[in-house]
Amino acid sequence: MVSQVNAMMISYLNGPAVGGLLAAAEAEAGFLDPDLVLWSFFIFALLLFLLRQFAWGPICEALDKREETIRQDLEQAKIGAEKAREAQVAYESKLAAAAQEANQIVATAREEATTAKSKILADAHQEAESIKQRALADIEAARRVVVNELAQSSVDQAVGLAGKMINRTLDKSAHADLISESVGRFGQSKA
Repeated sequence: MVSQVNAMMISYLNGPAVGGLLAAAEAEAGFLDPDLVLWSFFIFALLLFLLRQFAWGPICEALDKREETIRQDLEQAKIGAEKAREAQVAYESKLAAAAQEANQIVATAREEATTAKSKILADAHQEAESIKQRALADIEAARRVVVNELAQSSVDQAVGLAGKMINRTLDKSAHADLISESVGRFGQSKA
């Protein structure tokens, strides 16, 4: 960078601008004052030397440092962008895995619910069938008791009726009275 600045200064000194200034000074005064030219050149060279030693070095160094800082910042930005891309890919893969796991959990829960529903329905049907069988058994037992009681009552009535028939001779009206009396007794024994 410093060498570039030096090359620019030398080309400026050899260029038409400096020559044009000298020509203008000669035209104004009508002659060229050698002392003025010498002192002007000496002051310009001294100024050029001082600028080169104290100004251009630090300016060029600051520019180089700034260029290096920018280069490092760009590299860090590239590295950061790459890390961000990697993190995004990892996040997306974890998100997909979590979604798949959630779907699997839901499917498992549905299967378990279906299994539980089937078991509950089967248990309910089995319990209903058991209750039905007990009720039928109770009905059958009650029917047997009623039939036995009816048979016993019928037998008692028949024996009582036969005994009464044997003791008396029945005419039609006595026969009707005997039937009415037997039916009445049968109704009372039921109650």
